[in-house]
Amino acid sequence: MNRLERHTTRTKELQVFGESLKAEFWTKIPCTVTEYDPETLTIKAQPMIQGSQRQTDGTFQDVDLPLLLDVPVLFPNAGDFSITFPIKEGDNCLVFFADRCIDFWHESGEISPARSFRMHDLSDGFAYFGPRPKTKIPAEVSTENFEIRNEDGTLKILMTPDKTITAQNEGGTITLDNEGNLTMTLKGAHNITADGDLSIEAQGSASITCNEATIEAQSSVTASAGSCKIEMSSSQVAINGYSLTVKP
Repeated sequence: MNRLERHTTRTKELQVFGESLKAEFWTKIPCTVTEYDPETLTIKAQPMIQGSQRQTDGTFQDVDLPLLLDVPVLFPNAGDFSITFPIKEGDNCLVFFADRCIDFWHESGEISPARSFRMHDLSDGFAYFGPRPKTKIPAEVSTENFEIRNEDGTLKILMTPDKTITAQNEGGTITLDNEGNLTMTLKGAHNITADGDLSIEAQGSASITCNEATIEAQSSVTASAGSCKIEMSSSQVAINGYSLTVKP
């Protein structure tokens, strides 16, 4: 064998060794949730990419990877605040794997030694929710605005570049623009209940237009406009200080 052939053979051996070494390291893999524990914020997840297993005859067969157990869920959080999601069976996630064993840290939250010498192992994953296949893309994703929404877009909080905030569902829409104008378009009955005082103030005019209006108070109601003031209690009506007794 000449030197060139020997060099080529050695290179191929190193390539094969490198590929086999990489096959032992896990980085990230898409998974589907099979079970969620909201008490421990962990999931069981099934990897959605199969592995390849050598058969006795030297051929390879695609096989399912083992179920990933006790995978910590990554919810965005900092300080005293968190954003959480109602994870359900069948949800998609991306599980990525730590460089070292996370068992002791996951149990205590403290600086801890690694329980084992494993690295990039299927036992040390974290679940990040967001990646999804093309078959589960939500409808009408906004290309201009920030949205927090459900899958079909019937429930959302919308923030636009002009600093307008809109909250909407099938019952109506509430919009606050960047000048402080509040617009509400609602369906059904609307109730305002206050355990303490309730005050509505306007620098300009205020109007209520409806077929029928009812104002109820346990003690008294006061309405004023300019120099005119009307006070109502359970037994009296007073207009600018002049009282009218109401008998049952």
